[in-house]
Amino acid sequence: MRRMRTVLAVAAGGTMALTLGTGFIALLSDSVTSPGNDISSGVIAASTAHDVKAAIVDETTDCDAMTVLQDGPLPVAVTGTTISLEGGTYFQPTDFCIRNDGTAPARLLGSISSVVDTELDCAVGEAEAGDATCGTGDGELSPVLLWSMPTWTPPNVQTAYTSQSCLGNTNVQSFVMPGAVELDATLDPGETCRIYLAVSTDGAATQDAKLVAQTDQLQFDIVFTLEDPV
Repeated sequence: MRRMRTVLAVAAGGTMALTLGTGFIALLSDSVTSPGNDISSGVIAASTAHDVKAAIVDETTDCDAMTVLQDGPLPVAVTGTTISLEGGTYFQPTDFCIRNDGTAPARLLGSISSVVDTELDCAVGEAEAGDATCGTGDGELSPVLLWSMPTWTPPNVQTAYTSQSCLGNTNVQSFVMPGAVELDATLDPGETCRIYLAVSTDGAATQDAKLVAQTDQLQFDIVFTLEDPV
């Protein structure tokens, strides 16, 4: 009888364990592991919807005849130039040919960026007009200049544009640096636009502002961007 009681006690204990919760079943498990796995991120494919190409050309070059244009950076377009602060306009002697090499129509914008104003010398009247760092440090030329990026047709080029929105567009919307200008042109895939840079003294600049900008130097980047049409 003692042996039977023992067996019954074990059986009762097993029944109680199952009744108290199925969580006890998880203890009856086995596993196998695959160690040392890894996963890496790939490169997102560049969109070709907007792909701008450009070249710097003279008046005798037809933009539409250009077979090789660059992603950039382009050569320096403006260098060694002195602009009068007493009026007049500087016109870039070369032109930019801009082409939409993408797969969708795009609006063309031009901008001036990476602006660095530097003092080169201290001219007569410059310190008196309020230039506290006359001859050294940061210059004050950029605030007194007015920029525009007109499109045009050279007289000796037969087909200046394939983009009708660029054809005859002499948009002279101006901006004070730093800034950007919409060139009022939408380029379809494969279309080109011919642009030049014009810089003049801002007529709204005060005489003192022009005096403190004397003998300064300005470094800048010229940037063309294709964006989604508005």
